[in-house]
Amino acid sequence: MTQTFLFSQRLHRREEFERALQQKGLIDNWLALHAVENTTGSERLGIVVSKRVVAKAVARNRIKRIVREVFRQSSSDGISSLNIVVRIRKRLSNDETVEFKRSLSRLLIKVRMQTK
Repeated sequence: MTQTFLFSQRLHRREEFERALQQKGLIDNWLALHAVENTTGSERLGIVVSKRVVAKAVARNRIKRIVREVFRQSSSDGISSLNIVVRIRKRLSNDETVEFKRSLSRLLIKVRMQTK
């Protein structure tokens, strides 16, 4: 499995984010996950971590790295073509990292099952 997060796996344009965020999301303690089908034939990820929720840039970047890691590890291998936006709702402490990863994995599986 590749350890890089490719350019083609990211959401780039504001319209893509807005279209996904308009969909009803799966909500958890730490995050909300929004998904909408796309025409690219592959899954793409967008991450929203606002300064209001996580003030320090170091903490925001750490959360983004964790989200990308979980997304790569739980990739659907081309089965679904979704634009997925992960919106962080709550600050994440170092002790909660494992729970956060499990939670995100569960939500990713759920959203992929819903779109089949």
